[in-house]
Amino acid sequence: MLPPPYLLPVQGFLIVTVETSLVGYRAGGATSLGINNIGDLPVGKNLHDHVSGSLFLKLRNLEKGLAIGSPLFNKSEYFTSTAVDWISTITIPNDLISAAAADGTGLDELFDPGPRAHIEFLTVYAPIAGGGTEYRLPFDGTHISTPTLLLLPTSRGQVTLASMNATDDPIIDPGYLSTEVDRVLLREVYVRRYEQWEPHKGRAWLEGEALHRVFRNSQILSKCRHSSHGTIVDTECNVKVIRRLRVSDISILPLPIASHYQTAMYVIAEATAAMILEDEVPRA
Repeated sequence: MLPPPYLLPVQGFLIVTVETSLVGYRAGGATSLGINNIGDLPVGKNLHDHVSGSLFLKLRNLEKGLAIGSPLFNKSEYFTSTAVDWISTITIPNDLISAAAADGTGLDELFDPGPRAHIEFLTVYAPIAGGGTEYRLPFDGTHISTPTLLLLPTSRGQVTLASMNATDDPIIDPGYLSTEVDRVLLREVYVRRYEQWEPHKGRAWLEGEALHRVFRNSQILSKCRHSSHGTIVDTECNVKVIRRLRVSDISILPLPIASHYQTAMYVIAEATAAMILEDEVPRA
């Protein structure tokens, strides 16, 4: 258990601070967990993530050394980060998304008006899988992979407390692919990806073998802001109803962005640091 002041209760939620980070969980029932209410903030709602999955391709002509694990694949630049040469994005046609919007939500409500980068493609010179699946292939130079990311998911999940014990894992419902829009987007993109190698066979492959597994990317976002349920932080990242406490991480983003989040995180951190300095450092 974490003693006060490290437990910061608000109505229906519990905010736990550890060092300089803040994680919020919807308590689900403040009374049942013995939480005293000091505010009403939608912590733990609006959870979203970049869902991803890979196709694995077995290489021909292994003597060319085209993947990690082959002794001939030895350029140093491929071992400093992910072994890719390029990343591309595609826009799914509006008519396809409109047909999928069985939830009764308009396109402009799901995404800002105009073309958006819905999907990201990578070709990785290794059989890269990810969290959420036990499927693995050895890095022996025989396979490459094509990770595909759903950049603008419309599905939302939530985080709730299991108990008042800080060592108990929270209950995380990621809500992956819970909207028809997301399911149609991912199905369509795997059809297109497959047909790069087997023209005109992608849809039959998907319907016949069905893609059973997806894995999450490493970003779980937006536990601290929600455009329709209200906000937890103000425009300077201050947590409402609690003085001198800020959140400076990706969880403050109310919507997914069609990009990797590392650069955005740097911007948020720099901006928050500047605001703290402006507030705390006496002016000459």
